[in-house]
Amino acid sequence: MSFRFLAAVALSLFAAGGADAQPMKKGGRGQEGYMPLYRQAEPLDAAGDRARAIAVWQQRLDAGDAVAQFEVSTLMQRYPASPEDGARALDLLRKAAEAGVPRAQLRLGHFYRNGFPPHLAPDPAQAAAWFRRAADQNLPGGMVQLGLAYANGIGVPRDPRAAFDLFQRVAGFDHPFGHLSLGAAYEAGIGVPVNLERAAAAYKRAIERASFMQTNPSIPYTQRRPHVKWEADARAALSGVEAQRAQIAAEDERRRAQERREAEAARQAEEARRLEAERSRIAEERRRVDAERARLAEEEHRRAGQHKQAEAARLAEETRRLEAERARIAEERRRLEAENTRLAEQRARAEEARLAEERRRLQQENERLAEERRRAEARAAAERAASTASPAAVVREGAENDFASAFGGFLKGLATAAQVVAGTTMAVGGMRASDDARMNQGVEMLMAAAGLRGLSGASSGAPPGATGSPSAARDPRSVSREECIADWTRARQDMLEVVRQSDASAANLVDARVTAPPPRPDALCFRDSTYKPEQREFQDVNALMNRCGVLQANCVIHRVSGGAQCAEAMQTCASQYPVPMLR
Repeated sequence: MSFRFLAAVALSLFAAGGADAQPMKKGGRGQEGYMPLYRQAEPLDAAGDRARAIAVWQQRLDAGDAVAQFEVSTLMQRYPASPEDGARALDLLRKAAEAGVPRAQLRLGHFYRNGFPPHLAPDPAQAAAWFRRAADQNLPGGMVQLGLAYANGIGVPRDPRAAFDLFQRVAGFDHPFGHLSLGAAYEAGIGVPVNLERAAAAYKRAIERASFMQTNPSIPYTQRRPHVKWEADARAALSGVEAQRAQIAAEDERRRAQERREAEAARQAEEARRLEAERSRIAEERRRVDAERARLAEEEHRRAGQHKQAEAARLAEETRRLEAERARIAEERRRLEAENTRLAEQRARAEEARLAEERRRLQQENERLAEERRRAEARAAAERAASTASPAAVVREGAENDFASAFGGFLKGLATAAQVVAGTTMAVGGMRASDDARMNQGVEMLMAAAGLRGLSGASSGAPPGATGSPSAARDPRSVSREECIADWTRARQDMLEVVRQSDASAANLVDARVTAPPPRPDALCFRDSTYKPEQREFQDVNALMNRCGVLQANCVIHRVSGGAQCAEAMQTCASQYPVPMLR
């Protein structure tokens, strides 16, 4: 008979002693209010005075108390006085179990498992169901009995792992019945591999807890009785495990001693074979060394002659290679010198042509500016002559109005230019300082400048066919939040592109040796929208503005904002969706 089978039998025998195990604090019914009754009934129960013991519980029994029903049922089973006491005890037990008393549920499960003749026939399924109800209230006995049902497949499908989990759960409450069950599971290999060390540790803990619980005054006397049996069962199981461990240790020691003797004999035999083989190998090695020495001497003599011939051929080939390399390097040097001479001459010719073209352009620009000054002086002289010629009042009033209109337009242009310059400077400064708020403020000033000039497809001065207003036909009321976000994003990207593409122009402006190019025609400014300010100082901004003028900056803003038709939507977008949120 194997140790595992003996452990399983022992587990099934001592498990029956846990019928009255106390529920843990996590579930079940508390016993504090019943302790005075337990103390009164304990000496009467010990003396076998059934009538007086039942009288202790009679008042609560008459009130329908479930705990009193369970305790009276227990007294009737222990001290039957008539044939009717069995049926009466079973009826009280069933009422207490149905009322939720976990110890009554566990006792009823035992009756269904073992039978209670002649009143109740065995019913494993009902027994497992009542064990489960007691286990659900954390009653140790209920969990252990449900685990036994799983281990043996009684009333439920066989599941050793579920049984082990229940035993481990009860042991987790530090309950002696749980430690005893867990030790038996480890000893018998129920749900886990056999582990006698853990089984012995669980049995020792069961003995400690059972001994302590037997004298615990906070536990009713009816629930202290099982701990006596648990302690005895644990001691017996521990003795069996220790005997098994001693027997296994002795067998292991005998097996290891035999293995050591066999290994030593095998080692000695192997050592003898190895020494004989080593002697043969050494003799063979001597013969091989002698033959190798003779071969090496012959080989050395042959190689000496071959080496002399090969070395002479190698030196001759190396000499030829070096001569060819010297010739190649000399030819490469001559080619590079000729290429450098050609490139120097080409750069000189290109520089001379550029300078000549620059001088011609500057001369034309100076002539144009002189012509502009002459025309302006002629217009001023004509206006002065007209003002001193005493014309009619209507003509003078019209001239004054024209002058006022022109002067107002001039002032508005100056204001727009100043606003564009300030916005450009702020946007560029914010980009260089990684200040998004400052850069966005500069973009908004440029858009405000576009609104100040009243830009639209007809009033901005854009020539036909210019790519200035891709969104001019949009109704502001139909502009969505996504479109506003896209417009703001394009404005920010255009300002960054403006900065990147003007590096060369800014470098020319700050270089005193390079003459600034003439202003670009308005048509090109509108066509390309390439005004890209990249300046470090306000003077550089002003200088670049003179290349294409305020008109170019307005052209960029007009292209980004979508024209006057989208201005209202852009303002609403800027107020409702701040720029930092659109990043």
